[in-house]
Amino acid sequence: MDTSQILDNKYKIIEVIGYGGTSKVYLAENIVLGNMWAIKAVPKNSSWYLDGMNEIQALKHLSHPMLPRIADYIEDENASYIVMDYFPGVNLLDYIRDKGSIPQNQLIQWTGELIDVLNYLHSQQPAIIYRDMKPGNIIVGSDNRLRLIDLGTVRYKREEKIEDTIYIGTQGYAAPEQYGTGLSDERTDYYNLGMTLVHMATGVHPANLVGGNIKDALKKSGISKKFLDFMLKLINPDPDKRPYNSDELIKLFEYAAQNNKTLFFQYNRIAPKTLKATIAVSSLIPNSGVTSFCIMLGVYFKRQGYRTALAEYGGSGDFEKLRCEFNRLFRLDYCNDSTFEAEGLIFYPNIKDSSHLSRKGVDIIVQDMGALKNERVIREFGRADIKLIICPSVFWKFWLIENFERSAESYINKDWIYVVNSGDKTIEQAIRKKYGIDNIITFPYVHNIFNFSGEEEKKFRRVIDRLIQQ
Repeated sequence: MDTSQILDNKYKIIEVIGYGGTSKVYLAENIVLGNMWAIKAVPKNSSWYLDGMNEIQALKHLSHPMLPRIADYIEDENASYIVMDYFPGVNLLDYIRDKGSIPQNQLIQWTGELIDVLNYLHSQQPAIIYRDMKPGNIIVGSDNRLRLIDLGTVRYKREEKIEDTIYIGTQGYAAPEQYGTGLSDERTDYYNLGMTLVHMATGVHPANLVGGNIKDALKKSGISKKFLDFMLKLINPDPDKRPYNSDELIKLFEYAAQNNKTLFFQYNRIAPKTLKATIAVSSLIPNSGVTSFCIMLGVYFKRQGYRTALAEYGGSGDFEKLRCEFNRLFRLDYCNDSTFEAEGLIFYPNIKDSSHLSRKGVDIIVQDMGALKNERVIREFGRADIKLIICPSVFWKFWLIENFERSAESYINKDWIYVVNSGDKTIEQAIRKKYGIDNIITFPYVHNIFNFSGEEEKKFRRVIDRLIQQ
């Protein structure tokens, strides 16, 4: 594809950002939404075509902040195009080339993140074996967290097989069993991880370190003996002498990381489920992004460990369109006449009132009310525990808030909260000062509502904490 080409009337190609086999990865802009995506183009006549399809099958059921999610799938007579989350940042291989070896504190932090995503993949049923961990498949994000890309080489663990039929992996990082001498399993990923850590710790590609040279290079790098021993255990040629499962891996890692200020970071840390609430979201004017905001709230609470449902009032049809898209992308987990499940969330399309919702086993219900256009909507909106009204985020439309305050004076309660979805925190102060409105809060902008970055989640948590305390 050429620069500026429009794919499927939606995605404007910006530039090539990666290669893999005969496929290319492009940075593209959704010309309607204005956000950025990574598009992997896999030629149909390529020997890597099945790997591309394998990646779709693996990613469509996964939800982890270190892994890209599939947003769209397009094909023509020449190629298939996988539209995925774009992770801005620098490739770890380039990072090492530029900065050299990674200091131990940073190395331990990143090791914890890589262990976390491997444990997530291995916890799937059946377990997903990544098989190609290396710096070239890792992105260092702007928040200094790692992201794992390129799942084309993954396989599902099958106990009945005794060996892999073909070599999959990268020289220097691949375990001995990946050369057809045995079956790749979780311990194969531990070997790949170990060699990746060796490269990070020494700044030298492991293919250039043979046998005892690895241990000598690690000693020269200044790595502590505990962490050096941990890495050597990961790269033992005999799989039986590596950690045998995630529990042992974490135990060994935590011992190796002792006496370091950096602690084991887990992306999927679960908050205590102490909150039970209904959150109604509406807006002053139509087409203000209520549905997107509701999904953003739902994804956030789901990631904190809450069982979350989203309910659509007013019959806008947005949830039904969502259902069709999830189904097209093979990301629909469950569906019946009144509800469907996807992305770990429960969706209720076209609800007339809250009596139609089942609260059994649900912690948070986010209600998509659309615009506050009539008395019935306002009355239903007022029944929620937390009531949020989305406002325009541009100063020349702030007068709509004042108009609404006057027109709906008899309905408005003190616990109704105005929301501005913007990265500009000064907006909140400006509205308070100009209109004397105190019950207003600014939510941060999120690049991809289905996949928060670590920094976005941190900002979002601060706002939610404020919201709950109000």
